[in-house]
Amino acid sequence: MSWFLSLMLAVMLLLIAIIARIHEKSWFAPGAFFALMWSVYTLAPILISPNYYVSPMAVLLIILFVCSIFFGSVVGYSLNSKNKQIDKRIILERFLSKQSKKLLLFFVIICNIFGYITVAITLHSVGLGYNPLNIFDIELLAKTANAVSTARYTEEFDIPFLGRVLSSFIYAGGAFSGISFVMLKSRYYKIIILVFSFLPSLFITILLTTKAMFLVTLIFAISAWLAAQVILNGRNAKLFTRGRVLLMFFASLVFYIFFTIVMFFRAGKYGSFIYDKLRIAALGHIGAFSEWIDEFDEVSLSWGKYSFAGIFNLLGLHKRELGIFTEKVDIGDPSGELTNVYTAFRPFIEDFSFVGATLILFIIGVIAGKAYKDLLQGKIGSLFILIFFYVFTLWSPVTWILNYNSIILAILILSCYSMLLYHRIFKKRQSEV
Repeated sequence: MSWFLSLMLAVMLLLIAIIARIHEKSWFAPGAFFALMWSVYTLAPILISPNYYVSPMAVLLIILFVCSIFFGSVVGYSLNSKNKQIDKRIILERFLSKQSKKLLLFFVIICNIFGYITVAITLHSVGLGYNPLNIFDIELLAKTANAVSTARYTEEFDIPFLGRVLSSFIYAGGAFSGISFVMLKSRYYKIIILVFSFLPSLFITILLTTKAMFLVTLIFAISAWLAAQVILNGRNAKLFTRGRVLLMFFASLVFYIFFTIVMFFRAGKYGSFIYDKLRIAALGHIGAFSEWIDEFDEVSLSWGKYSFAGIFNLLGLHKRELGIFTEKVDIGDPSGELTNVYTAFRPFIEDFSFVGATLILFIIGVIAGKAYKDLLQGKIGSLFILIFFYVFTLWSPVTWILNYNSIILAILILSCYSMLLYHRIFKKRQSEV
């Protein structure tokens, strides 16, 4: 009965996404995009893994949070702007100009340099020295990855502080590769930038057997591509085409194979348990959130301890645990696998209560809606804000993205790029007119 009720509520969530799309006139609009993604994040576990427990109350809360983002997005879009809208032809001319491409290339080079320095630091920290050829020694790599994985979970190993700081350039590099796919015409240059921007995250993922580095870099790339599409095509931007759907399908297969290999390196052996872990990693978020909501007991508010765990840890105010939350729950996986992935909503609720979480998500919607309108009007300085919103949305089944200090630094790098793009190219050329 609870499964059927949860399914009906998830279908209602999909209807809300369609209503948001009709009202905002584009899937790229923040309210519609967030509603669409959470329709997928909710329906997929219910339909693909019916054994997983999904609480109707958890789905109702998700509907509330989705509506908060949607209403906030509508309010943000309706806010009046001081500056006049720039003609679409002029927006495209400036965004695709040589100066814009040179600025993008500069940031790509900087991010790649620091990205490969991060790889070197990681190689040295796991005992492989600074020789990049060690990455291609499969036997050595498998032994090292297994040892590092064990050490990480016993807190005997961590990436050096400098490596963690510089990893922000890897994430930002992913974003710039996403922008290049919209800004550049040459497929050759697009592929080169994409490959060189993703190799550092690929190497580190294999070395440390952690999925997060590669996935977050990928999410930054997708988010930047989405935001750049808004600049290029406005409300006419299409999220779904036949080619993109096919690409998503084949990319999913490739990633599945890749993470199977990563899990093999982590465990040091092969077995069905690998697929059990991948399944619960992909679909276990609603089940974990459901179990937590059902057992929730009002406690004193944490006021940012979980939402900004990285900053609290850096300041020595509260130690951030591996995975943010240490307690694991049984959500009904046939293998008995447990999970501690509670979505981005739990940190907000723990820190600021249900009402506070709803208000914060509304404010995020307002800011994202205003940034979306700014990009439609050619105010390119808001590019990093919309990228951040898409990153937050795509990572929200896992946790709140600003838990990680390296992500905050990556957003700051993107903000520098956005401001330089606006002041040195858009605003300068506007004054010349």
